[in-house]
Amino acid sequence: MKGLKGKYIMVLIAMCGVIGAVLGLVTNVAGLFFEPVAAEFGIGKGEVSMTLTICNLCFALGGMLTPKLIKEKTFRMVIIVCMAILAGSTALLSTAGNITMMYIFSALRGLSAGTIGMVFVTTVINHWFNKNTALMTSIAMGFSGIVSAVLSPVLSSIIQSSGWRVGYLVSAVITVIFVLPAILLPIGLTPAAAGTEPFGEKTVSNVSSSGNSENKVSLSLFILAAISAVIAAYMTSMPQHFPGLVSSLGMNAAVGASMLSVCMLANTIGKIILGTMIDRFGSKMALTIYGVLIAIGIVCTWLIHAPLAMTVGAVLFGLSYGSAAVGTAMMTRDVFSNENYGNVYPKISLCTTVANAVGSSLIGFMYDMSNSYTPTLIMMLVMIIAYIFILQIMYRSKIS
Repeated sequence: MKGLKGKYIMVLIAMCGVIGAVLGLVTNVAGLFFEPVAAEFGIGKGEVSMTLTICNLCFALGGMLTPKLIKEKTFRMVIIVCMAILAGSTALLSTAGNITMMYIFSALRGLSAGTIGMVFVTTVINHWFNKNTALMTSIAMGFSGIVSAVLSPVLSSIIQSSGWRVGYLVSAVITVIFVLPAILLPIGLTPAAAGTEPFGEKTVSNVSSSGNSENKVSLSLFILAAISAVIAAYMTSMPQHFPGLVSSLGMNAAVGASMLSVCMLANTIGKIILGTMIDRFGSKMALTIYGVLIAIGIVCTWLIHAPLAMTVGAVLFGLSYGSAAVGTAMMTRDVFSNENYGNVYPKISLCTTVANAVGSSLIGFMYDMSNSYTPTLIMMLVMIIAYIFILQIMYRSKIS
């Protein structure tokens, strides 16, 4: 990253802040509120967890709106409006008197977060960086993991001492703090608006942010890309079930807690490593290697029921977060070309968000039916092998 300075660093800081707000605060710590809200309203955790499902689905819709709303002239105004709605709806959650109100506020929260979410951040980074694009994307995406790791115990303590309503108010304030750099720093959608050039030598043409590219996108290629993205996103649903997996095997609960901790650590570090690998070796090779490692992780958690092996498996499972976030964005850019990025990526992102929204529940239902996580792990192994093969086909057929 030699020569990275000035406005390029400002862009990275701004995008890290935005991702920290829309992912780190909106989705990654949402589970902290489930139990206390359920207890106060006298309802089940399932009803409360629907707030996150609604939020995620609206997040996906917001991503679809991004290419149409984010223009050079509207760049800062859209961020301001989305920040106001995001922080406002988060604060309003603290005033909710019933779960229906929480569903409405969660929908507003998801829509505003999605509009300045992953589609927005990856588009800005692709405009500003011709070099180290994947690494910059991985740093921004990885920041969400850092935020959730740091703020989870803080918010948990606030919820325990002052209640979940105060927890939402604190989250609203932190949201504003995180998004402010994108508003206050002298940056824009493209470096040209800020009077500079993209970082690094120009190797590819500029990314389309309008979603109106005239280049035709192959339907079959899009379907393959959507399937691969869904598979990558579905892999990230399993770590939430590590405590249940350990319990079903009659192992100590501490093993499950350890697995989840190392998995989240691998989530952040794995994104940085993947970004570096993509910049050096290309997306196809990097994602194929990650696919193989995730497959090994599945085998470890499925067949080798020893604490060390399962912990290793959890680390390898953690790499799936990088494949789903950074890998999907880079794969879309490579396979469909930068001209089609603004048109294709929002739709791919919609697929991954829906996969995340239903993935955890599907795993739970499969366990209820079989009283075992083995069917899920076998299905995941088949899926990740299919993912590896689909990657090879897509890169052979990619749009030049």
